[in-house]
Amino acid sequence: MIQGKNIGTDHSDYSHAAGDDCLHGLLQTFFPPGRRRLRVALAICGTAAAIVLLLLLRAIPPGEGSPWPGCIFHKLTGLYCPACGNTRALHALLHFDIPACFSRNALFLPSLALLAGVLLSNRIRHSAAIGYIAATIYVIFTISRNLPWYPFNLLAP
Repeated sequence: MIQGKNIGTDHSDYSHAAGDDCLHGLLQTFFPPGRRRLRVALAICGTAAAIVLLLLLRAIPPGEGSPWPGCIFHKLTGLYCPACGNTRALHALLHFDIPACFSRNALFLPSLALLAGVLLSNRIRHSAAIGYIAATIYVIFTISRNLPWYPFNLLAP
């Protein structure tokens, strides 16, 4: 100990309120202590880039001739992956067209809700059961949306 502090254990950069445990844990996971400026700069740049991309996606619809990339998995295999249609679903969501969003990818909105839950709740983030359930749902969804029969063909983007 030097002047009442343990060397290497000063995590004063991570002071937080009681309700910020989730964000605190997320920051601590991705950025080591002592790099507060880097964390803040990356958060600001990431947020700005996300806003610009969302505004561009709102203005430029995905499809043939657009700058948005298509699904590489679909191009290589001819099969739909669980994320096929997500760009079009997000475009529809940005225009507040919920039925179109759901028709592009039925798991898009539930996936956003799960992502929010994972980011905001330590209990969900550290639950292995949630991960197994989500993975099982995605596998079943992927198989179902590639079946050519009604009603499964409605799941295709």
